[in-house]
Amino acid sequence: MSGRFKKIFIIFALSFFVFNFSYAQISLYYENIRFNIFYNFSKLIANPISKISYLNSLLEYSLKTALNLKGALKSKYLANHKKVLNDLEKEWLNFSFKYSQYPGLYQRSLDLYIQHYLVAKNELKNKDLQENIVKLLNKTVYGIDNEEGIKYLLGKLQDLSEKEKEEILTAKGESELLKNIDFNTLRNLVTKLRSITKEFEEGKRVLTVDYKTIETKIKEIQENVDLARKNVLEGQYEEFNKNIQKIKENITFIEKNSRLIK
Repeated sequence: MSGRFKKIFIIFALSFFVFNFSYAQISLYYENIRFNIFYNFSKLIANPISKISYLNSLLEYSLKTALNLKGALKSKYLANHKKVLNDLEKEWLNFSFKYSQYPGLYQRSLDLYIQHYLVAKNELKNKDLQENIVKLLNKTVYGIDNEEGIKYLLGKLQDLSEKEKEEILTAKGESELLKNIDFNTLRNLVTKLRSITKEFEEGKRVLTVDYKTIETKIKEIQENVDLARKNVLEGQYEEFNKNIQKIKENITFIEKNSRLIK
């Protein structure tokens, strides 16, 4: 390649880079203008139900737009998404209508926010955005006032990982019905049972009673776990907590009738 050709090639490459960079900046500028037009319109909506529905649409639009951008431009545009999240959080905090009055609005909102939580966690890997969406979920579930609402929320969480469920369920908010479900105890029991099982598998723990006795207790634990899941889906929260207590008793029995090898 001759020196002159190299020079032309370098100039062309740099020009192409500058063009692409400028085009990306112009695209971002244009998208911000569009967003601000839509966003400013939301300030004119007085009806709280219409406003939440509109902001939900804008939240979805802003995330889709951000995902089509690259690198630093994506991060810059996500500020618009956060702006809508903050407005939605305020709207839900002051929202006086309950799930029983507007189940459709609550269901669409829960669908959208959980979907955005998963995108923030798995695709964008943006911890701050995750936390903001969990805060929004926290405000949304304040209005869940019947068993149908709880079943819907828990049904949406069925396919998520234990860690994702745990993070989202910190958003139980002030819903009295959700407070009746002792998720923390269940989580702690599952962790404890896994730990004991691992100790047996690694030969670090041995039984001090015959295996048949422990086998019965293990079967009972499995039955109670299955019943507890069924209780939640059917809204039988007192039965759920009773089954959790039985699981706790059986795990304690296994722990007391075995010992760690030092």
